[in-house]
Amino acid sequence: MPTSKATQAAEDLREEFEALRKDVSEMMELFKDKGSTYKDELSEQVEEKFEEFQDKAQQGAEKAYERGSEGLEEVGERIRSHPLASLAIAFGAGYVISRLMDQGK
Repeated sequence: MPTSKATQAAEDLREEFEALRKDVSEMMELFKDKGSTYKDELSEQVEEKFEEFQDKAQQGAEKAYERGSEGLEEVGERIRSHPLASLAIAFGAGYVISRLMDQGK
């Protein structure tokens, strides 16, 4: 009798292990599928964020270019309205820069 109970217990244990192995296998497949789905979703989100960043960077570059152009036009207008003062300032700045460069030698 003790052997049949032991045999039955071993058989029950074997069935439980088999069921557990099957459950673990199913869970691994589920995780693999979920991981793939999560990877795809994450990839799409990263791509969307990258496109948004690229658009914002493009807009920022265009605004900077426009501001730079406006600044150059303003400087050009000031030079046209005060040519002698502009020439004197340019000469003075060049002289100061050349003196600073000579000190380094």
